Amino acid sequence: MNTNKAQNGFSLIELMITLAILAILIMVAAPSMESSRKKSAVTGLQREFISSLALARGEASVKGRPVSICPSADTQTCDTNTDWSKGWLVFLETGQGDGAYSSAAGDTLIRAYKNEGASKMKVVDPLDSNQKALNSLTWNARGFSKDAQRALVVVCDRSSDVKFARGLMIASSGRAIKTRDSDGDGIHDMSFIEDNGSKVTAVLTCP
Repeated sequence: MNTNKAQNGFSLIELMITLAILAILIMVAAPSMESSRKKSAVTGLQREFISSLALARGEASVKGRPVSICPSADTQTCDTNTDWSKGWLVFLETGQGDGAYSSAAGDTLIRAYKNEGASKMKVVDPLDSNQKALNSLTWNARGFSKDAQRALVVVCDRSSDVKFARGLMIASSGRAIKTRDSDGDGIHDMSFIEDNGSKVTAVLTCP
């Protein structure tokens, strides 16, 4: 009589080998997954701001009045600091566009955005040697940047790793253009033209 019986399932050694291979695959995939998560978070916030920029510029042209964007943590008032990471307000101004929202003065809130993620953002003057931080952006009644103000918007992940930084370049025309990695070094660059025609370029930096 044949006493050999077929064995079903995994042996302990086979199970250990399978778990070891799975652990290796997870270790290999984890950095790529983390990188994708960071890129997704940064580009998501960038898209939100692009939407607000387009809204502000369009409303200024349609209503024939200045429209401003300011940083806001509570979605009700403009912050006195220059930290745009928590959110911002888009509002129609009653005056000439001072960049400070006041419902009492007759300003009309168009949109309030609150950033629930961990991505960080800054808005600076790209033509200033120290890249002075800006606490508002304003479009005039024609949809152009007030006083031909150029601005650079930089969005970064929580680690401030510049490889994940993405930017928006706001020209004097009021139009916003995405930054790109122009030299292939893995870091996005900004490029602006001064009033005298000279070109200002630099790599993005994180707040």
